[in-house]
Formats: sequence, C-alpha cells, structure tokens
Amino acid sequence: MACTPVFKGVLKNKVTVGFEGCVPSRTPETYELPFSSQVETVGFVGEKAFLVKGPECSECALKSNQSLYLVHLSSEQPPIRLIAPGKVTDPLKLQTVFQSKLFYGKCFSNKEPGVFVFQTDLIEKKRRKAKLVSSYLEIIPENSLFAELLTERRKPAQSSMKSYIKTGKCIELAGINRTLSEFKLDVSSLAEDEEDDDFKESSQTESAHNMQPEEDSGAPEAVLIQPTLKRSVASDAKGP
Repeated sequence: MACTPVFKGVLKNKVTVGFEGCVPSRTPETYELPFSSQVETVGFVGEKAFLVKGPECSECALKSNQSLYLVHLSSEQPPIRLIAPGKVTDPLKLQTVFQSKLFYGKCFSNKEPGVFVFQTDLIEKKRRKAKLVSSYLEIIPENSLFAELLTERRKPAQSSMKSYIKTGKCIELAGINRTLSEFKLDVSSLAEDEEDDDFKESSQTESAHNMQPEEDSGAPEAVLIQPTLKRSVASDAKGP
C-alpha cells in the first residue's frame, strides 16, 4: 500500500517526515540538509521526494538568496540544488540573465509527479554575442534516483498543465527577483558547431544555474549541486 508523506517538523536544517497509511507501518525519518542554516518546507513531489527552501550560504538572507533543494525520500542519492524561480538581472548591464517558472507535483497526464521548470538563460558561446535561450528542465523522482532532463527542443506546452493547476495537483512556486554580480556558464554541453544554436539534448542537467547571487560570496559552485544527505530514523518527530 502506498504511503502518504507528511511533514512532522523542521529544526534548523533537519526535516522530519512521517508516513501515513503504510502497511506495514513506516517509522518517521529525519533528513539533514548539508548546511547549518534554517530551511523552510515547500511541499511534496508525489510520494517520493520533497522540496525545501534554503539559503545560498550560511550568512545569506533566505528571502533574497534562496535556493531550492529536492530531496529523495527513499534513497541515499544527494539532494538536487535548484535556482529559485523568478528573474535575475545584471545591474551593470541592465539586462535579464535568467528567468524561470517552476511547477511541481502532478502537472502532465503523461508524466509522473516531478519538478518542471520553464526557463530562459543568457547563453554565451565562443565567438558569438550572448543571447537569451529558452529551455525546459524536468526532474522526476523514481524509486531510487532522480530522472533528469534538460532540453531546448520538444518542450511541453504550459497550457496542458491548466487542469492540474486548477485542481491543485500541480503547484507553481512563486518567483523572486534578484540581481547578479557575476554570471558564468558551463558550456561543455553546447554544440561545438557554430551553425548549431541548440543545446545537445541531455539526460543530465546542465544549464545556466552556475550563477552566484550578488550577496553570496560563499555559495557552493556547480550546475546542480548534489551535497551529502544525512538521514536518520526519528523515533519521536519534533517541531521547531
């Protein structure tokens, strides 16, 4: 019988999750995020993962420098770090370098519950002027791992999510606006042929998520950061 996960408590960077309707019963577990700052729960992604908000660094203010962390409930796979949705602008050049909408839950009839991001990145290629490029990212929790896909082609229509949004099965996470002091892109996944302006479709997530927020001098680097996750069985779930 499927178990329904529920948040039982948050204590700084530790999130305790209980499981209802399980046969046999399942003991609550505590998931520890790999930093020492306070986190905020966002919601569950189906029955296999959950989202939390966390700061980019220990000294950062959560609201202006937050990241999202997608945590798998059933495996030791490290959580996936995502840039929070919204708009990122370069205050010096007065231009947008990143903009996204993020949805989670059951959003498409032909897809399992997951995280779905429609994003626009400022892409820089060799010997070419930077330009804004639209892409689509999906991360779907499977039994013991995350299935990740980033593509510039064959993006699903956002209009197909309307019925799921209306019923509350698919939730759009509110975006935040912030500025950027430095913008870097790992171009290893880009096509080397100068006549090809598209990404190579990849099953591994590679995007302009390698951005350092203006106030974050100590944020971890990488495209999608996968820090170490600590799990422990919680004999007695406690709130803050």
